[in-house]
Amino acid sequence: MFRRSRDAGQGVSFQVVNRVLGEIAILIAVAAGCEQPAPAVMTALPVAVPPSTGLAFAPAPVAAASAPAQVVVGYDRVPEETPAEAVRTHREAKRLLDSGDAAGARPGIEEALRLSPGFDAARITLARALARTGDVEGAASGMYALLERDLLRFRGDVERDLALAPLREGSRGTSHRERVSAIETAWTSAVAAGVPVVLWRPDRDEASAGAGRVRPGMYVAGTRRFVALAPPIAHAAGALVDAQKRKTVVVRAAPVVSEASPLTDVQLLVFAMTPSDEPIARVSVPVAWRIEVEATAEGARYRVTDEDSGRQPWRNLVPGGGRPGASQSDPAGASLFFDRSGSRPRAEVPGMRVARNDLVTPAGPVPLGGGHAAGDDHAVHLSPDGSTAVAVSWSADCANAAAEGGILRHVVDRVNLATRAVDRLSAGRGGAAAVFGPDGALYLQIASELRRYPTPGAVAHEPVMEGILLAALPTDVCN
Repeated sequence: MFRRSRDAGQGVSFQVVNRVLGEIAILIAVAAGCEQPAPAVMTALPVAVPPSTGLAFAPAPVAAASAPAQVVVGYDRVPEETPAEAVRTHREAKRLLDSGDAAGARPGIEEALRLSPGFDAARITLARALARTGDVEGAASGMYALLERDLLRFRGDVERDLALAPLREGSRGTSHRERVSAIETAWTSAVAAGVPVVLWRPDRDEASAGAGRVRPGMYVAGTRRFVALAPPIAHAAGALVDAQKRKTVVVRAAPVVSEASPLTDVQLLVFAMTPSDEPIARVSVPVAWRIEVEATAEGARYRVTDEDSGRQPWRNLVPGGGRPGASQSDPAGASLFFDRSGSRPRAEVPGMRVARNDLVTPAGPVPLGGGHAAGDDHAVHLSPDGSTAVAVSWSADCANAAAEGGILRHVVDRVNLATRAVDRLSAGRGGAAAVFGPDGALYLQIASELRRYPTPGAVAHEPVMEGILLAALPTDVCN
């Protein structure tokens, strides 16, 4: 069941220079060969109950060398929840630091980090305390490690925090700018080489089993790291990440009270990949049975289906809210489909579609394995070199709702377009989604497991960083 949402983000701010973000689209296009845009990926997750600490991701510490030959950026794991005791200890230490007692604050900060080594808020406080007591190199080492892990979130602290001014001024100024520039370059390169995903941290509360907090970004297979593109988002029912259009669209909804009830109190929020964690556009939809969203250059567009008037026209979602005048054409690429059973991805490839148990292609239909005809929704994904297509079909199995609840079922086939050979990758319970990375690797999510096939036609697959997801996790509400 969905839980009632509140404001997006949890007070996490991030900054990044405009020139870095301006290079993303160009680099992604180069990495993809300029023939196919960087893929967009949708993720549907049960809505998270906000953790009592109110903290965002707190990954394990990353050691920072003073002059690394190669900078590796991003998160290497999904962090665990910060213990309440660590939060309380840090709060008291921060109070001492803010009152001017930097030396007195040190023991409390270090104790908070002992209790939770990945507590990034405490690491920022420690850097401030070190700088105020004259240990500028120690402060710099800690802050650069945080920048390497999350440039968007911590750039503002490094560049504007008065306590960290010694890092930026005097004899250290030049080396500081060079170090930050190297991290920016590594971040831009990582984004260009990655595939859009979300980082998911599940809640530990038994009352919110399956719920979690999402953070949109890119997964970089070469380093097995997650590089953030937007702030952590709590209570989100689903999210669409579109790297090419540099937008993230987040869907929120109130709890669904029964399988016969529509969605209520839906919110759509659009985030741009700019130095702000505030949405650039939002709109509220009081009642709807289904909603489709697609990112655009200006923001997004959305289409609502309600019980009285059926499917309504597409509307623009831009700064200022929902506006008429949107294109009424079907989505040209990836979009997000949201109803009572959760959010599901849809993808369009020109000239290709699933029709019953066939994959329709410009060269004629290719017979697929059985099961696609029973699907409620379908998606087709094409590899960057055009050699391979993946057809994904899924449906809500309401026939067994009384016995085991409404569940999702999926069928996934891979097609070699040159030989017309079909390979059944998966079929069974749970949601499924697929996307090709700019390097041609196929990412396939089955329920909560994400696999990576290194090439479009690879037989063997490898696991990716735990906690990374592409697509829908089913709810227990049947359509």
